[in-house]
Amino acid sequence: LYLTPALGLSSRPLKIGLIVTACTFGAILGSVITPRILTRQGRVPTLQISSVLFMLSAGLSGYSPTANYLICARFIAGIAMGAVSTAVPLYVSETSPKEERGRYATFPQFMISSGILVSYAVDLCI
Repeated sequence: LYLTPALGLSSRPLKIGLIVTACTFGAILGSVITPRILTRQGRVPTLQISSVLFMLSAGLSGYSPTANYLICARFIAGIAMGAVSTAVPLYVSETSPKEERGRYATFPQFMISSGILVSYAVDLCI
């Protein structure tokens, strides 16, 4: 992590691990709780809540005077990511025309997979 010197994490590997994995844990939680929210609140309000969580996590990540703030911010971002990964395909499949539904419903997954591929390619170049 490039933040290791700034946050004084040189001798704290557990804290570094928590920073890295907080997003994953949040995504697991977000994908587990989102179906209940989708059923109660609906698709659009769930996506709006996720957007607010993304903005909150971005603000907290930018502020982060300590590692604990950063862990919380990344956990909140993970919750939003889990929620969006559950809600967007459902919303797209429900709002797309019947003839185009398959193409539109697979597009978000295709873009996620493409993004993963690009990130691996960038990592190989670095």
